[in-house]
Amino acid sequence: MRFLFLDPMARARIVNWSVFAQAAVASLRMEAGRRPNDRHLLDLIDELRLADQDVARWWDDRAVRDYASVAKRIRHPAAGDLFVQTFVGVQRNIVRLRCRAGWLRCNRRRTWR
Repeated sequence: MRFLFLDPMARARIVNWSVFAQAAVASLRMEAGRRPNDRHLLDLIDELRLADQDVARWWDDRAVRDYASVAKRIRHPAAGDLFVQTFVGVQRNIVRLRCRAGWLRCNRRRTWR
């Protein structure tokens, strides 16, 4: 999330940044509803809202999404434009990320403690 909103390279490289970023904020809002006492998550939300006016605006529109499965178009300096489809789902403190981008395939799983 910090890269997406705090690093200028994210906006430069992600062609459809606003669509992808807005879905990420809606997904973050959903997660905040599931974990209202998670101090680390709340601190991250506060940090992002203060640092980026888009986050603050999208947060205030109160949209919620269960999955941030928005296609991302990335402008890679060597490989050219890439199409990346991600599926992010959070259930019972487990984040599942699946992505595909032609030559790239990955499956990641992270458990919060």
